[in-house]
Amino acid sequence: KRGTVIDIETNGTIDFTPGSDALVSMVFSGTVGSITGTGYNDAPIIWSGSGTGTLSGTVTGEPGATIVLTLTGIDLVTGNATVTATISDDFKHTTGLGNNEFTINGIEVVVTDTDSDQAQGLVNVTVVDDIPTVEVIAAVADGTPATDTVAEDGANLSGTWTRDYGADTDANGDGTAPATIKVTVAGDATVYDLGTPIDTGKGTLTVSADGSWTFDPVSIVGQQDVVFTVTITDADGDVDSDTHTITITDGADPMDASPVSLTVQEADLSTTDSDSGTI
Repeated sequence: KRGTVIDIETNGTIDFTPGSDALVSMVFSGTVGSITGTGYNDAPIIWSGSGTGTLSGTVTGEPGATIVLTLTGIDLVTGNATVTATISDDFKHTTGLGNNEFTINGIEVVVTDTDSDQAQGLVNVTVVDDIPTVEVIAAVADGTPATDTVAEDGANLSGTWTRDYGADTDANGDGTAPATIKVTVAGDATVYDLGTPIDTGKGTLTVSADGSWTFDPVSIVGQQDVVFTVTITDADGDVDSDTHTITITDGADPMDASPVSLTVQEADLSTTDSDSGTI
């Protein structure tokens, strides 16, 4: 008899090969190996459920942080079963590492036959820390998603933006740490909250919490750019940002005047003859 080693994030199939004697049970033994990978920063996991089809791991001192593995669809004829892993809360990990992950290795599953002979299979569970995402969407869909163009003193630009904190959010709102969304403008050291009208000197920029942004241009000298960035930070310090450029063009140049023809009569010189036209 032999078992397999399977790697799962949510569920997978473990496959034993039965011997000449029929299998009578398939359970977790309670033996668990090491934790490897990037960023695991929590207390040891205490396991319970040895000898059953459900193995529960609880982080020491954090009763809300648990991982539960279950064996379902056990087929003792073929030696197959589905292993499912469920986590009930965030596991602490080193903050700000981005899309980091760690693996709980060597979770042992044991089958026993009618002669009390046993075989072992191993399950490795990978816990993945997702990252937040943010995207600024152009006001005009013209093949240049990172830029928009508007004339000075022209009509307002109106665009949209999207965000997703992923699993690591909080209830404090976008403006208050640890999970936040902030706006910055190139050349300006101020960090702005959503909904704040920002005087860029070239127009007023507002990035709102409802997923919209607007820019109201003013008169400028020559062509100029406003470059703004929306930055999202999730509750464990992972960051994503997106930058958008608004180009403000100079207004229409003055146009040449049409020629004007004037005629005066010599005969009228004594009366100061004159003619006029509009240029």
